[in-house]
Amino acid sequence: MYNCRIVLIFAQNYQKETLIAIAKEGRASGVTSTAFVKKYALKSPSSVQYAISSLLEKQLLTYRDVGRTKVYSITDRFLRMWICRVY
Repeated sequence: MYNCRIVLIFAQNYQKETLIAIAKEGRASGVTSTAFVKKYALKSPSSVQYAISSLLEKQLLTYRDVGRTKVYSITDRFLRMWICRVY
C-alpha cells in the first residue's frame, strides 16, 4: 500500500490536478471536454489526456467503457476519499 501524500508529491502538477478533479467527480466522463477542463480549472484538454495516460499507467486510475464513452475513476477508494477530504 502506498502513502496518499507520497502519491501526490511524486505526481506531476497536471496529473495531480486531473486526479483531484476525477476524485471530486467520483466517476468522470468527458474528461477532455471544455466543460470539464473549465469546471476544474485544468490547463487544457491535451494535458488532461496526457495525465490520464500517465495515471492509467501508474494504475492510479481505471476506466470502464460505457457505450462510446470512457468513465474514469480512482482505483483505490481510500485514496479517493483522502483526496476529497484534503482538497
